Amino acid sequence: MKIVLVFLAGIIIGALIVGAVWRSGGHISASAEAETAEVRISARKVLGGDIEFALQQRHAGGWGERQLARARFFPGDRTEGGWLNSSPYTVAFERVLYVRTSEVDGFEIGLFGEPERDDDVAVIEAAVRQSVRHFLERDGVSASNEDLRFHFVYDLDTWLEHARDAGDPVAERKLTHFQWLSAWGGDFNTTRVEGAKAGLIMVYANPNLNLYDSTTLVNARATIRHEYVHALQFHLSEGRWLSGSDGVPAWFYEGQAHLETAEVLRTDTAWGDIPVEEMRRWAQDCTAPVVHYTDAHACAYQLGPLAIDWLANEFGMDAVWNVWRGVGTGGVWPTVFRQAFGISVEQFSQRFERHRDSW
Repeated sequence: MKIVLVFLAGIIIGALIVGAVWRSGGHISASAEAETAEVRISARKVLGGDIEFALQQRHAGGWGERQLARARFFPGDRTEGGWLNSSPYTVAFERVLYVRTSEVDGFEIGLFGEPERDDDVAVIEAAVRQSVRHFLERDGVSASNEDLRFHFVYDLDTWLEHARDAGDPVAERKLTHFQWLSAWGGDFNTTRVEGAKAGLIMVYANPNLNLYDSTTLVNARATIRHEYVHALQFHLSEGRWLSGSDGVPAWFYEGQAHLETAEVLRTDTAWGDIPVEEMRRWAQDCTAPVVHYTDAHACAYQLGPLAIDWLANEFGMDAVWNVWRGVGTGGVWPTVFRQAFGISVEQFSQRFERHRDSW
């Protein structure tokens, strides 16, 4: 980013002597986004009595070289009066990225861009800690913290520049996919973006997405929980998250993640209790059997959680995780489903749809 500055100088009475430097520090706005650079003006009296002015910009290593405009000499014997102008300076502003990183239970937490509120950092770190410990204590499962990172993004450009600087070869692909999702969050690994490693969880803190609809950042916490489920699925399947006709269908993988989202919302005072009846109301427009929602249809998120809830009640949550363990050993969807639950996908569909009829 560049900005052209024209400096004006009046007569400084008694402030300048031979060899003296007059400094004026301050922040000069470079854009509507209030990106700033700190500069100062230096001045000295030269032979003949004229005053020479120069501009310096502060960088990470200190003050830079003095920048000298073509017209930079002002008469030293000028009486009080109007302003004199130098010729323009062109200053290239260094973009200062707001990036904050911390660690929670061995996982990297990154914030990109200025947080909306002072307590955001503590809330986000607590949400990650709660999600990690929830599944470890309840189900005995945890994702690998060697690669998984949680990135809470307030400014997408800041995240992209940081990712490029860190040498991420698919940063642009991740950002394009994330913007295409138009969602609160996303997880990125080889199943989502070709060439991506496992794994990255991004939560987008765009105020328009209503992450701030309560004092507890409820939607941000729910999104972290949802995306962490996907990280667990990827970890337990050892990266073999299959796609196509033999792959795990969306009603199962999104249903499991969204069921945990509902669990977070149930415990938030801003939402109150979300009983099963309320979840059923969300799915009332899903007229097809749940097994038909193999792609990321809205009903995979609405009806899928109820199917996972039924499976967990009938066979236990460990059986749900066993599907991913089965995929990790090279199994395909119909086979790993039967191994995990002892019934076929078709038998499950018949039993679950009879259960739906009783609602």
